Amino acid sequence: MKKTALLAAVAAVFAATPAFAGGHVGVLYNTTESDTTDGDTWQIEGAFGGQSGALGYQLDAGFGNTDVDSSDIDHHTIAGHLYWHNDNWNLGGVIATTTLE
Repeated sequence: MKKTALLAAVAAVFAATPAFAGGHVGVLYNTTESDTTDGDTWQIEGAFGGQSGALGYQLDAGFGNTDVDSSDIDHHTIAGHLYWHNDNWNLGGVIATTTLE
C-alpha cells in the first residue's frame, strides 16, 4: 500500500522553524501489549536541512518495521520541505510519501 500526501500549512510552519535546520538521527522502539494483541515497532530516521538567506529546505527519511501478532509490516518514509522565512512569518510546503509493505 502506498500513500502520498501533499501538506502545507501546519507542517510547513513546524518544519520551517530555524531551530530544526541542521539535522538529526533518531531510533525509535515501541512495544504494545493488551489482552488480545502484542505488537512491537522500531524505526530509524534522519533529517538534515539548511538555509540560504530567506530560503530554506529540509529532507527527512525513515525506515521501520511493525510486528503485530502474525503480521509483519515494513514502512519507508521520505519527505521534502521547502520554505521562505522572514522575521515575522514562514511560508512553505511539504511533499511526503510513505510506503507500507
